[in-house]
Amino acid sequence: MVMVDRERCQWLGRFLGELRFPEARIIDAPGDLHSPDLRMLLFIVVAICHQTSPVGKPRLEGMVNGVFRYGWDYLREKWLDAVRADPYILGREWLVTAEAGDVVTILHDRERGSTISDPKGRAELLRDIGVKMYKDGVRHVDEYYDKSGGWLKDRVGREGLESMLSRFDAYGRDPVKKKLSLFLILMRRYGFWDYPDIKNLGGPVDYHEIRLHLRLGTVRIIDPRLREKIYSGSVLTEEEDIAIRLAVHGAISEIAAASGRTPADVHNLDWNIARNCCRRDETHCLRCGEHPSLPPGYLDLLPRVPHEGRSCVFADYCASRALPHSEKPKEPVVDTDLY
Repeated sequence: MVMVDRERCQWLGRFLGELRFPEARIIDAPGDLHSPDLRMLLFIVVAICHQTSPVGKPRLEGMVNGVFRYGWDYLREKWLDAVRADPYILGREWLVTAEAGDVVTILHDRERGSTISDPKGRAELLRDIGVKMYKDGVRHVDEYYDKSGGWLKDRVGREGLESMLSRFDAYGRDPVKKKLSLFLILMRRYGFWDYPDIKNLGGPVDYHEIRLHLRLGTVRIIDPRLREKIYSGSVLTEEEDIAIRLAVHGAISEIAAASGRTPADVHNLDWNIARNCCRRDETHCLRCGEHPSLPPGYLDLLPRVPHEGRSCVFADYCASRALPHSEKPKEPVVDTDLY
């Protein structure tokens, strides 16, 4: 149904090998929490980080401390605020009792109200974390890291970190490992954890990256029926969704290998550019403005075009650049809690 265009991935990878874009780890950690609290917060928030901008539904958004946030940024910052007020919500004692109303209350915006989808399902994921931490005799996610020695994969006599964390529903049910990869990348990005076998850490794949790679042409939909479903906005089956995401995962790995960078670095570039410049509702192929949500170091990557301003960093390598916006592929419509 889907294929990776390896030639285009190699081409793009060689370009990225010459591009001085930031490593995935050189970004300041959010908030002012002590590091152990922040690590536990990230473990909890990534577990419920899915469908924050669902197609055809309100996106998660609002004001946090006078700043407009949406998606992941809003989710993280609102949970940070809640933890500052009540650190108890980081513990397994609270997690085992989490209810839909708790999720709604934490993420409620004074002006927009509640825009979080499926609070009941998210609460179930939180309760699963609390129950299994009790079962494992664990009070903090750091204990899994310590038991693994930092190794991602299993070794003789020692269970790997990926295997341990995959026991949680939020982190183990997705064959493409979006949430698991994202959490492990964040822990390394903020300098909390490191992994001796870092080569085993792949890039997480969410709808922003699916949209970007379909437009770049690094991933191609071969099945005409599946292609029609994507363009018409029909809901994909789980099998179709996984096939596409596995191909995007493969494309990220291919590009990373050709560029000499890690899949985490490539993911971070992809995600930030897709979210800001190659959006669902508009694209900034040749005329790209300022983006407050681009991390430091990324805005400077956008090339300046005479009399036009900035252009997308991928403009010269994109298969759909010349297409009208209405003809550019969008991410598939999927009903899922995996990403």
